[in-house]
Amino acid sequence: MTYSDLVLPGLAMLCLPALALLIALSLRQSRAIGALRHQLRHQQARPGEPDLDVIAQKLGARLGLGDGASLGTLSDRMDEMRRDFDWLVSDRMIEQAVDMARLGQSAESIAQTTGVSGAELDAIRKLRRH
Repeated sequence: MTYSDLVLPGLAMLCLPALALLIALSLRQSRAIGALRHQLRHQQARPGEPDLDVIAQKLGARLGLGDGASLGTLSDRMDEMRRDFDWLVSDRMIEQAVDMARLGQSAESIAQTTGVSGAELDAIRKLRRH
């Protein structure tokens, strides 16, 4: 046996633990980076109170509520807008149901198309006569 025949297996035996150590350290570092990313995602997902105030002021300015808009006034304004929208949609559905009733369409067809209830259809039938 020559000197190189003994050295090469010896070096290989030394490299195996070093390789295992490098793999363990890289796995540990990747877990630490993953935990840091997770923590950063949660911090970005929850804006602080000052951030919410800035957002409320910007929304208030766009809705014409002025600089003193708070989350409460924005919520009230959004509720008011939602009620107006619901009213407009229901008003349009009733108009469409009246038109369908005038054309003689069935109650099932009217209810399926417009979402108007049976009691509302009875009222529409009564209005159709007038």
